[in-house]
Amino acid sequence: MSGANTRQTASRAAGDADPWSDTPPPPPAPSGRHLKDAKAFNAELDAAEMDDRERPSATWTARSTHLSRSHLAFLSRRMVYRDRMVVIAIHLIDDQPVPLMGKVIECDYHGDGLHRTIIELTPVPRSEAITAWIESVSRG
Repeated sequence: MSGANTRQTASRAAGDADPWSDTPPPPPAPSGRHLKDAKAFNAELDAAEMDDRERPSATWTARSTHLSRSHLAFLSRRMVYRDRMVVIAIHLIDDQPVPLMGKVIECDYHGDGLHRTIIELTPVPRSEAITAWIESVSRG
């Protein structure tokens, strides 16, 4: 019992955040060569993995953290394997979400049940399946 109190005291002495707090951890800093020129970009988005027939699968929500000309980083509760293709709809103030697509190059556990995923952006192909998916997430 005293070991837990010692660990909490040492953690607080080191300047760490309260381990029992309900506030989410801060977004991760850009890491490695993928996000060296990235800017902070905080937006809500919908994401879906592409299946073997190049159709979006089940949709989940996420929050972007960084954006560069060639990469996007986001936090979500879902882990995505490397080399999988992901289609994303970024919800901004506009009435239509902005579609993006990319290949997962990194997915690491961030903490608090969140995974940080970095995708390398690729052109969004013109397909009926992706267009229908974008329309379905824009309607809410």
